[in-house]
Amino acid sequence: GLHEFGTNEMMKNPHKWFPQDFTNRPMIYWLGCAGHWLTHDKAPFEMAGVMSVLLNTLAMFFVYDSTRSFIRSPWLRLSAFAFVAFLPTTLVSTVVYAGDATGGLPFALTIWGLVRCLNAVSLRSSLGYAVVACGGLCLGEYSRFPFIGLPVAGLIAIVLVWRWRRISWQRALAVSAIALVVPTVIGLWINRQAQLDLRGVEEHHTHDW
Repeated sequence: GLHEFGTNEMMKNPHKWFPQDFTNRPMIYWLGCAGHWLTHDKAPFEMAGVMSVLLNTLAMFFVYDSTRSFIRSPWLRLSAFAFVAFLPTTLVSTVVYAGDATGGLPFALTIWGLVRCLNAVSLRSSLGYAVVACGGLCLGEYSRFPFIGLPVAGLIAIVLVWRWRRISWQRALAVSAIALVVPTVIGLWINRQAQLDLRGVEEHHTHDW
């Protein structure tokens, strides 16, 4: 398949992160390479699937914990958690060997960090959770192409919370600088790296306007 080919290409040249398409981020190939190493080339993609299940199980913990701030009833929280966990898209993206399998944990970690950050009482705690959100977004930039637009969504959320006078403008500015600027820079750098790796390579994902 497409991603199996990309993984094999990365095994031959580990320094080339984009063996076939700029929208296919390297995280899925790193999982495949880890599967090769852990199983001695016997079941690399099956092992990658197992690792994906474990990572997405951790993601579901962050999803559940994020709902504590706006769903007070434990039963409603559990129901919301079960609904998200057993959605067909969740189940398929958890086990399939594709980039979708690597996006769940970074996304959940980013949301968890931002929710905690904006609800924190002290500035120190708020900035600490902003670092967590920054880490989630940075990890997401290596996982899925759509993460390149999430810093804009995060900025909108922070501005709205500030407009509702939930946080001061100083905290809003500090959180934006920590949680959003670094992932934006990394996303632009990854795109530049993709352009360099894919010079002369036929594109797989194109759109005829």
